[in-house]
Amino acid sequence: MKWVPTLRKEREGWGTRPSSSGQSTNQPLDTPKPPPVAPDTSTVKTYALEFPNLTKCTQLFFGPNFKFTYNNLPNIDGTSREINSPSYDRGSGYGQTDPKFVPDHGRATIFIDKHFWENYAAHYGASDPLVVTTYLHEAANARAIQQFTQYTRGTRAITGPLGRVPSYAQNHDYSRDNDIGQQFGECLTTPNWTYK
Repeated sequence: MKWVPTLRKEREGWGTRPSSSGQSTNQPLDTPKPPPVAPDTSTVKTYALEFPNLTKCTQLFFGPNFKFTYNNLPNIDGTSREINSPSYDRGSGYGQTDPKFVPDHGRATIFIDKHFWENYAAHYGASDPLVVTTYLHEAANARAIQQFTQYTRGTRAITGPLGRVPSYAQNHDYSRDNDIGQQFGECLTTPNWTYK
């Protein structure tokens, strides 16, 4: 049987491409890559637990009797809030810990900016240090809200390590986030970190 070309109009961008078996297929020649997918939250938690200095910093900030585990790390909501936007009242971070979503005991829920989560985290992945430290920053805030009950609920995340009064530098550096999570993040990423 002789091959006869069809008269149907080929869609723009489509043509014949050899398949792995050597036969031609009618597939797009310039198939676009699918968009990146935000990382699975359980994968972020796994990388968080493996982050360098996590044990040392956790003991410095929350004492020797507490350890972050897979079962007590907060849940991540990376789809519902635009945190890093001009309309948001703090307007400068990628994460937020809302005390309303932190129970007295059990697993809290922290918020990661939806654009950061759906774009940056999706592109660079769950192991990226900025993704992991953003998550651990908010996890430390959530833990402070649960642990430092000697303070009012709304002020627990702005204490110093071990629930102490925050340092002058922590209270008066208005160029950055001054909560315990920010200090915890510095401890995680700075060799020989000391509280100032």
